[in-house]
Amino acid sequence: MARVVPSPVDVDNLLTDMGTETLETEHMDCVSAAPGVETRTRVLIVEDMPWDAELMLHELVRSGLECVTRRVEVESEFREALEEFKPDIVLADYSLPRFSSMRALRIVKEFGLDTPVILISGTVTEEVALQCLQAGVADYLLKDSLLRLGPAVKAALESARIRRARRQAEDERTSIEMRLSAFADSTADAMIVSDAADRIRFWNRAATSIFGFSADEILGEPLITIVPEQLRAQHEADMNAAASGGRLASLSQTRTIGLHKSGVEVPIELTRGSWDEGGERFVSAVVRDITERVEAEERLRASTEYYRAILEHLPVVTYEASVDEPTSMRWLSPQIADLLGIPADRLDDPEFFFERIHPDDRDRVRKAAWAARDSGSLDIEYRISHEDGRFLWIRDRAVVGPSMSNDDSHVVRGVLLDVTTARESERKRTLLSAVVEQSSSSVIITDTEGNIQYANPAFETITGYSREEVIGQAPRLLSSGRHPPSFYEEMWAELTAGRPWTRDFVNRRKDGTEYHQLSTIFPIQDAEGRTQNFVGIGRDISNERALEQQLRQAQKMEAVGELTGGIAHDFNNVLAAILTNAQLLAMELPPEAVDMRSEVRDIESAARSGADLIKRLMVFSRDEYLELEVVDPSEILTDTVALLKRLLPENIELTLQEAHAGALINVDRSGIQQILLNLATNARDAMPEGGTLVISTCVTGAETGRTESDGEPRVEIAVRDTGIGMDEETLERAFEPFFTTKDRGKGTGLGLAMVHGLVRRHGGTTRVASEPGLGSTFTISLPVAGPDEDEQSPRKTAAPRSEPGAHSGATVLLVEDEDPVRRAGQRVLDRLGYRVLLAENGRKAMELLEAHRAEISLVVTDIIMPELGGAKLYEATHDWEPRPAFLFTSGYSQPEVGGSVLDADVPFLRKPWDATGLAEAVRGALNESQDSAPVVGS
Repeated sequence: MARVVPSPVDVDNLLTDMGTETLETEHMDCVSAAPGVETRTRVLIVEDMPWDAELMLHELVRSGLECVTRRVEVESEFREALEEFKPDIVLADYSLPRFSSMRALRIVKEFGLDTPVILISGTVTEEVALQCLQAGVADYLLKDSLLRLGPAVKAALESARIRRARRQAEDERTSIEMRLSAFADSTADAMIVSDAADRIRFWNRAATSIFGFSADEILGEPLITIVPEQLRAQHEADMNAAASGGRLASLSQTRTIGLHKSGVEVPIELTRGSWDEGGERFVSAVVRDITERVEAEERLRASTEYYRAILEHLPVVTYEASVDEPTSMRWLSPQIADLLGIPADRLDDPEFFFERIHPDDRDRVRKAAWAARDSGSLDIEYRISHEDGRFLWIRDRAVVGPSMSNDDSHVVRGVLLDVTTARESERKRTLLSAVVEQSSSSVIITDTEGNIQYANPAFETITGYSREEVIGQAPRLLSSGRHPPSFYEEMWAELTAGRPWTRDFVNRRKDGTEYHQLSTIFPIQDAEGRTQNFVGIGRDISNERALEQQLRQAQKMEAVGELTGGIAHDFNNVLAAILTNAQLLAMELPPEAVDMRSEVRDIESAARSGADLIKRLMVFSRDEYLELEVVDPSEILTDTVALLKRLLPENIELTLQEAHAGALINVDRSGIQQILLNLATNARDAMPEGGTLVISTCVTGAETGRTESDGEPRVEIAVRDTGIGMDEETLERAFEPFFTTKDRGKGTGLGLAMVHGLVRRHGGTTRVASEPGLGSTFTISLPVAGPDEDEQSPRKTAAPRSEPGAHSGATVLLVEDEDPVRRAGQRVLDRLGYRVLLAENGRKAMELLEAHRAEISLVVTDIIMPELGGAKLYEATHDWEPRPAFLFTSGYSQPEVGGSVLDADVPFLRKPWDATGLAEAVRGALNESQDSAPVVGS
């Protein structure tokens, strides 16, 4: 129960009345408090004796304190009072039955309160009192000496107030420091504080970002650590001046350089200041990293220089003209002198520019200039004369704007750009466009996805598709399916890598036919190298591929021909030995050896059949000599048709159609007949059930519009049948040697190959057209004979001129590198009574010729031999007197053998010869010799 104590006089009476009630008293002292100031002191009394509490209250009132008191006896009440009553001071009895002052002190500290505790006890020793003071008690009093209670309470309260004020000041200082630190760490500028000894005392987060040092690394270190070497002398001078109380050399904002932890110099903006605190001098620095600004300034400077250089070199003229007289120039930039090639001193005349405009353009320019007054702008192209007399194309772009003067007038300001080159480029682009439009090669342009955006007319002609049909389509609509996926994968790999790609495509036209196209596809890229489009340029090379196929076939035939020629030459040597030895063997057999003679004849017959086969092979390989003569095709055709009518079956109708207008051809008669016989035989086999065979002739030439590549007139002989025809694969191989579609044993495969070889040797060409079920047509094209071509005679061959036995005993040098042939020849010559010298090669023959120069009457020599050939032997004896006669032999039959042109006067014996042929050739050669060798022993 609370009571108001009106005055100290009533306290004694009140103590008697209260007895043992719990004390909770409010006392208002008569001393007035300052308005608005709370002066009541809350006093918590820990005492189990109410009267002792009243005595304490009495002393407090008496000392002039305005109090509110509460008394407690146990710990729970004490704790509750601390939370609710919130005392300013605690007066506690040292020892209570259930509580004590020291326990109260510990609870106050436990609550974290700074409330002073005064110990009051009936008896306490000085030692205990000292311990209590050391434990934190504000003061101690004896109950019989309470007169000092008021001053003690006031002193304790004052001490607590002072402590709270000091703590509040410290808290405020700490709070300020924390806020300043947070502010410093939140700013992008470094904030650094150093003392007079140049030691760093403050370092914010931005300083770490700029210089790389953490606060732990740099605090206490000298500030010169972040100063570059070249600036340290100035820094030390500044610090010395600051330490001595002088002003810093740089107090305003300064651009300088700092040193990063890594050693890299950092451009910075520095603001410094100094102040004194607590008798100590401090220096502050605010640092801003201006690396980006410096880099930006450098970029701006470089950019400015770059654009200044561009502007200084641009072929642009600036000008200003009066809006009222737009064709009269008020000012022209100096570049006009370079543009028009005129001296600068001629620019003073304001009318000179308009006078240089092409007469045909002046009226148009004048009208456009006057119109600009209303529209506010001008954009026109016209011609203007250069000093050298040529006209340049100028683009004039201008706007109407206020004058620089203060009279509110307006002027026309513009630029003049030389667009002569641009217009020429445009003309070239137009020309290029026309070329592309009129090109015979197809041109398509696609986007990066491969969709067609443009196609020229040649594309339409080649493919059969119109532009409208293919725009937006992919080129795959031309695919023939002949190329594997890897073909297109390779193409896209090259194109996406920015490289052109050239290949031979087999494409399909709209009508389904296939054609060969050589296409080059390449990417069109922009300035950054990004592909914008793909361009494909294609050329139809179907005819070229057909010609290439023919060339490959001809080359194949040439190679096979060379091979067969070589085989034929070697085989002729073998056959010569067989024939000669067979004849010699027949001569040695007695008359009664009928069976053996028959066997020898079989050997000779087989050898002659082989020789005939070799002759056919040599015709094919161009080694058989042609006996050319100028003839009328009608003669050969008439004879051949008569022969064919006897050979062809009755179910084949043969027709001859001639239209060669008397043209003559220079050919080997038997060779042409052989060609026609082979073609007719081939046609007969293609018409097993019968049909029609037509042989026709005509003349082609410039007047007919049909010519070969040389443009000369030619006679064409065509053999057309109505047989089974040939497919594409068979056509490609038709002229290959040994290729045949007949059953095994029914064809050699040499017929058409021989046709091809003979026609080629006559300087002609062979064409064939055929389709399965529609027959075949073989066309032979031969050159027309010129007016100066004489009939060709066959090469002179050795012929007998006397009876056998003539020149018996003459010395004959036989030169032959094949042992069997050499031995066979020796036997024949020995039987004829000649003295025979043998040489296995030209080198050995030369030695014998030199050793027996006066004795040798005839040299029988093979033309082609190792070390030294027969032709070289003949040349080596050219100046000999007397010179032996020569007889050449060879498995080849051409006049030019082994790269040497043979003398037409030297007799030639073609292999395979037999005993009779060799004997006649030797006798004939000796007869023709004007200087016969002396006959030994005659």
